[in-house]
Amino acid sequence: MMIRHAVLVAAATLACSSAHAATINPTSYDMIDGGAGVFQYQDDTYNGTRAPNGYLSGGVGELTDGVVAAGPWNVTPGPYVGWRFISPEIVFNFAPLSNLANATFRFDNAQGVGNVFLPDSLSFDFGGGFVQYTPTVTFEGNLGVFSYDFTGISASTFTVRIDSEQEWFMLTEVDFDGTLATAVPEPGTWAMLIAGFGAVGAMARRRRGATVTA
Repeated sequence: MMIRHAVLVAAATLACSSAHAATINPTSYDMIDGGAGVFQYQDDTYNGTRAPNGYLSGGVGELTDGVVAAGPWNVTPGPYVGWRFISPEIVFNFAPLSNLANATFRFDNAQGVGNVFLPDSLSFDFGGGFVQYTPTVTFEGNLGVFSYDFTGISASTFTVRIDSEQEWFMLTEVDFDGTLATAVPEPGTWAMLIAGFGAVGAMARRRRGATVTA
């Protein structure tokens, strides 16, 4: 009975491991790098490929490193990636497939200082073309926080286009919450399952042998 209980517990642990909601991080993101002005507003810590034309691919950097700027762009320029006169597209890649819950984008709310503004809108392409989603906008100090509810959307890759008709906008951090659709069990869970099923099989064989002898 105790062996059977252990097997059931392990199986329940395995089933629940893929349903635990948490912060999920992209394995990589691809985009055109930021620009330069009074300071450098490029993705300095990006660990992927940098093409001669400034396109970044196959890595991650400042946008998803968990570091949120503690001040405005002209005081703490390091944690910001900034774009000028363009509406960049950022491709976020997840592995394995992810069930998204929400996404949060933090921009500098400079209100025109240095011609830096919040973006006009964000549009998302989950495979069927760009759709403009309405965010919940809040403010944290000097930051404008755009939050999006993506409950029910599953994706291994998607693209966001940050639309702006202003000269500059500055992005410091992007967060995602959700679950991994195909989580891999931990080694301890597999070991418990294998040992448990083996013990149950041995017990069944002994019972059959006892029945024949009787």
